[in-house]
Amino acid sequence: MPPVVSIASPVNDTTYTGPATIHLIAKAKDPNDRISKVEFYQGSTLLKTEYIYPYTYNWINVQPGTYTIKAKAYDDKGLSATSKAVTFTVAETAAANRRSVFSNDKNNIPGLRLSPNPTKNSLNIYTSGLEQNKSSTIFVISGTGVVMKTIHTKLSNQIVQLDVSILAKGAYTVKV
Repeated sequence: MPPVVSIASPVNDTTYTGPATIHLIAKAKDPNDRISKVEFYQGSTLLKTEYIYPYTYNWINVQPGTYTIKAKAYDDKGLSATSKAVTFTVAETAAANRRSVFSNDKNNIPGLRLSPNPTKNSLNIYTSGLEQNKSSTIFVISGTGVVMKTIHTKLSNQIVQLDVSILAKGAYTVKV
């Protein structure tokens, strides 16, 4: 008998604000055999293959749009099954809508906003009012003054998503 697989997260018809980190969870079992792997798909595009339970994947920096996710489980005999599709939406944030106001603002005062704050995994850095096509550098600095991350950009009014999961717990400064 083939395995049985379903998507436990996200829930069908869920809406997130973007860019988002979507925590994918698949439940897979096989009555006769062992699950050898679970694949996560967005449409026909393979996102991740997981070989060890729990079958999870953090899909980061998902931009506004509507997405359809499926999971495919394989047992150790090579039989497979595909889950029912789950559809979710990533909506544009109100902050993203406000960014366009900053770019047309005559004062065009540079700005920086971080969210979520505090965070454990992913930090969204929103910049506004930076000069278009001029190099800018974003620094993440530890409490002891050590530069932990450096991001070079030439874009103004953008959102940069930064993986901070490898940084030690603590307070950091973000500087442009």
